[in-house]
This record gives sequence, C-alpha cells and structure tokens, in this order.
Amino acid sequence: MGRCASIARQALHQGIKAKSIFHITPGSEQIRATIERDGIAGTLREFGGTVLANACGPCIGQWDRKDVKKGEKNTIVTSYNRNFTGRNDANPATHCFVTSPEIVMALTLAGRLDFDPRTDSLKAKD
Repeated sequence: MGRCASIARQALHQGIKAKSIFHITPGSEQIRATIERDGIAGTLREFGGTVLANACGPCIGQWDRKDVKKGEKNTIVTSYNRNFTGRNDANPATHCFVTSPEIVMALTLAGRLDFDPRTDSLKAKD
C-alpha cells in the first residue's frame, strides 16, 4: 500500500488522478486501520480511489458494479489472486488479470489496458 501511495502522491504532484475506477480492499482490519492512521488511505482517496471495507465481497462475487451490465464483456485488473471469470463481480463476461499493485496503479493512471510503463509516458496536467 505504501508503494501505491507513493505513486499516487507523485501523480497528484503532477496534477494527475485516476482515470479509471480504482478500489482499494485492505486485507484485514489491522491493515485498514494502519493505512488510515498513516495517511495512505487519504492519499489514495485524493487520487480518486475508493477504500472499501476489509471484507470478502469483491473476492466472492458480491461486487455490485454499476459501470458494466451483467453479461457485458469487460476487463478488470487486480493485485489479489481472484482471477477466474466472474469471480470478482459474478459477471461471466468479466475477465480479470492479476498483476502487481504498481502495475495496477500504472494502468489506473493511464486509464487503458495497453499502457506499458516501461515505454509509454503520462502527460502532466500542465
């Protein structure tokens, strides 16, 4: 979470915020309390993220998505190991890919799946 907050702070300093839906699901109540205490949750919210409860909803198919209709093909990228079809949102047309938290941040910053942080760049607000 600390590395994600660092990326978010750097982006915010350049006037860049999340360009896609960005949810943060703490793995436990201790982690949720720690990221709140340390300001990480606030940074991620300022960046455009939504800090969810430390619960199993997204990983057991109870994510109540409003951005995609059930049956509509779509893709999500996550850093937790729930990557089979329909696992996160109970939508059989959702394809989920697992990657590092840093790559999730990069794709969120770019707002597109074909962004390659090794070769592509982002444009600052100014």
